[in-house]
Order: sequence, then C-alpha cells, then structure tokens
Amino acid sequence: MQCTTDKGGNKTVLARILANSTDNFVFVRRSNASRGRELQEEVRLGIETNTGIEVAVISQFKRATRDWFARDAAALARDLLGCRLVRVQPDGTRLSGMIVECEAYLGVHDRASHAYAGRRTERNAAMYADPATAYVYFTYGMHYCVNAVCGKVDEPVAVLLRALEPVEGLEIMRELRSKSRARRRETALKDRDLCSGPGKLCQAMAIDRKLNGADLASGDLLFIERPLRRSGKLEVVNTTRVGIDFAGEWKDQLLRWYVKGNEHVSVKG
Repeated sequence: MQCTTDKGGNKTVLARILANSTDNFVFVRRSNASRGRELQEEVRLGIETNTGIEVAVISQFKRATRDWFARDAAALARDLLGCRLVRVQPDGTRLSGMIVECEAYLGVHDRASHAYAGRRTERNAAMYADPATAYVYFTYGMHYCVNAVCGKVDEPVAVLLRALEPVEGLEIMRELRSKSRARRRETALKDRDLCSGPGKLCQAMAIDRKLNGADLASGDLLFIERPLRRSGKLEVVNTTRVGIDFAGEWKDQLLRWYVKGNEHVSVKG
C-alpha cells in the first residue's frame, strides 16, 4: 500500500482491489479519519499504467436517507447495487463492502417472505418498522442475515443483502470469518470468500441480532452509503431468488439482482 499526502494534509490511500492479466485497478480514497462518522469521500477507480493512474470512475458517497429507502423492495434492491454497507467497530474502525447482490421480499403476498399472510412475531417485528430499519435474523441454527426494510411503516417489505465486495477492513473481516467457521483452514480466506453470501457477510461484518432494528440511515454502528454520481453504468443480472423452493409460484419470480461478472456474487445464474 502506498500513501501520499495532498496540500491540504489529507492522506490519499492507494490499495489494489482488482487485478487481471492486462490491467491493474486501484482504489483511491480521501478520508479525514472521522472514526466512523459519515464520510463524504472521493473515490476513484482507475487503471495503473507506466505513466501514472488513469482515472476511470469518480464518485462521492454519502449516507442514504430514510426517504431513499421508502419505496418498493424491487426498486430498492436494484438501486442498492453499488452502494456500500458500513459497519463501525467499537474502536471506530470501519468495515465496509460494495453491495453486489440483493433479493427483494414483497410482504404479505410473497410466500417466501417472513411476513407472508400477515405473520407478525417478535422475530420479524423489524419488518413492520420505519424504512431504513435493519432486519437481522438467525437462520438454520447457524448464521445471521441482514435486510434493509423499505416501503412504509406496517408494510413488511425488505431487501436481503446477499453479497458484498469488501472495501475496508479486509484483514479484520478475515479474522471474524475464521473465528466463525467450524473448521479452520491453514490457508487464509481469499477476498472473494469473505462476503460472498448472506451468512458470510454477516460474519465478516460482525452483524448479529444485537443490530436488529438498527437505523441504516442515521445510526452509528451499521448504515448504508450511496454514490452521488457514477460515470458508468453497472451491468446487472435479474433472476430468481435462492433457496425458496417451498414458495410455490413465488420461487420463479425474478426478484434477485446482482452485478454481472463480479466474483463476490454468491450464486450466479
């Protein structure tokens, strides 16, 4: 990792996040070391060449507002791609990843939803809360999953976050994932294995039921940042959801979206 300082004293961190046989991509972040408070960063995704860095994308990120979440789950799921999920550790360290895969759950009529037929329990109560509420549940006696509640109050619609491309705090994510695995391997987990699934991303980001009900718009520990502008358009695949064969005709609904070609997606096709 190479660090430089601009005239204003801001550190610019260059960290390699993607490489292939012909081009090296670098992630450039300007930060003010705010210990987890909202960052409005300049992010550049560029190509490193012999003569320097050719900037390909320039974006600014800021907190997603509650109004931004207050819409139907299918629209939100599509727009969450390219946003960042941020988890702030007790010492202020940020863990974050770009959202690359989501599923929409459409409430009381959706047989795959926890709120199907108006079901309302202590476990799924967060689904009926304000938009931008985190709904975290424990499943299969093994792992947690995190959802972004949307729509309106008492309209139990939400988006399941299925996969992230890690951006900040990768070594901490690796440690958290290793502690959570029943079998430990001698070799370290690869980056693409850190958050490539709903249970994996919760392990890597230290998300459990203590964060159920967290405010994804204005909370301090778990929130979502969205890009203000993009110079390119994400190529997105729209397909069926995963693991809902019990849901009758709803299993065939095209309610999952993911970034095409991204290696961190949990299930392709």
